[in-house]
Amino acid sequence: MSNTNNTPKIMGFGYVDDTDKSLQTQSRGQFGLNSGVYLKKFEINDKAGSGGAEQNALDIEFEIGGGDQRLRFYPTEKVYKDNVELTDKDSADYITAYNADWTQKAAVMTHIVKCFRPDEDVKRALSAGTATFVDYVNIIAGLLPDNFQSVALDLFLEWQWAIPKSKTQTYLQIPKNMKGGAFVVAHVPAQGQWEASTDEDGGLVYVDSKTGNKHPFHKNKEFMESAKGYQQKDGEEQNNAALQTQAGTGGAGAAKPKGW
Repeated sequence: MSNTNNTPKIMGFGYVDDTDKSLQTQSRGQFGLNSGVYLKKFEINDKAGSGGAEQNALDIEFEIGGGDQRLRFYPTEKVYKDNVELTDKDSADYITAYNADWTQKAAVMTHIVKCFRPDEDVKRALSAGTATFVDYVNIIAGLLPDNFQSVALDLFLEWQWAIPKSKTQTYLQIPKNMKGGAFVVAHVPAQGQWEASTDEDGGLVYVDSKTGNKHPFHKNKEFMESAKGYQQKDGEEQNNAALQTQAGTGGAGAAKPKGW
């Protein structure tokens, strides 16, 4: 069969432009404020099991510059107390842990969709209730407008809580719960630049360099000094998390907050 125009071909030994931007590693964002990002995926994946096996999960993906950040939610099943799995589904401990886990996941879904729709629409859509994880996610996803992939957002990325197995450091991630407060909002343009600063309580805020207006994102001192506020690396002692934190200014670079 002859090649079509869309069939890739092995390259010859010709000139390659070393300044070609597509050859460079694409940014996956920076700690803190990332301005002008886009939600690219919010949908059920029915092949989310190991090796592509059948298992339902919600896949969420944001595009940041030329890179992306992804988050996956499975239905709440296994829950823990004091790092011990709870197996008695009729026990008060199991029910409490289950409800706490699911509440955080559902709140994250609501938080994302409210960038596009008012809270009243979300409440109305869910007012009748639903019996399954898949149905719940599909109702939430159905609230997204047709053009949601082209609507600019602002996204706050945090550091992983602990170094993953087989890794030597923590990486940036989309928050998996609402414990740190708001992390995605409709894009808020600055007349100047968003500059990281500290508030009177030692928390992180972003201030418009021209107007002095504050961005909706705010992280308190406890968050900034927790593992979510700084990158951990094997063999490095974290003496003062706040002093080591690199808080993004919303552009391509990063800057230490004023006052730290």
